[in-house]
Amino acid sequence: MNPGDVFFWKRFTFPKEGNVSDKPAILLNAPKDHDPFIFVPGTSQAYRGRKEVAGCNTRESYYFIQGQAQVKNALFPKGTWILLDCAVMILPSNLQACLSNGMVSPMGALDKKVFSSLLICVWTASDFEQGYKIFL
Repeated sequence: MNPGDVFFWKRFTFPKEGNVSDKPAILLNAPKDHDPFIFVPGTSQAYRGRKEVAGCNTRESYYFIQGQAQVKNALFPKGTWILLDCAVMILPSNLQACLSNGMVSPMGALDKKVFSSLLICVWTASDFEQGYKIFL
C-alpha cells in the first residue's frame, strides 16, 4: 500500500456525524512500524454548498476531483469531493482484518500530481484533524 492509493470502504463511518455509507477512501500516508494509516473519504454527493471546482478549498476542507465518466475504469466517474474534515485513523492490524474480510478493497491509485496537490491541501485545510498530521 502506498500513499495515494484509493480503496473502496464498505460501511465507512463518518467520524463527526456517525453516518455510515459505502465510500472511496484515499490513503494519505505510509506508516512506520505500528503507526496508523490515515484515510480521507470521498463523496459524489453535492451538499453543504460545495462547489464543483477542481482542486483545494481549504476554508470548506475539501478537495474536488473532476468526474471522468468518459474514461473506462475511472477511479472517479462522477465529480468527487474528498472530505478532509472526515479523516479517519486505522491501526495496521485493523486495516489488515478489513482487507481480509472484504470491508476494504483496493481500487487503484491517484495520479501523482493530483495526490501531491491533495497533500498540500491537507496541510492547509482548516478542519483536517491536527493530531493526524504527525503521521503524514
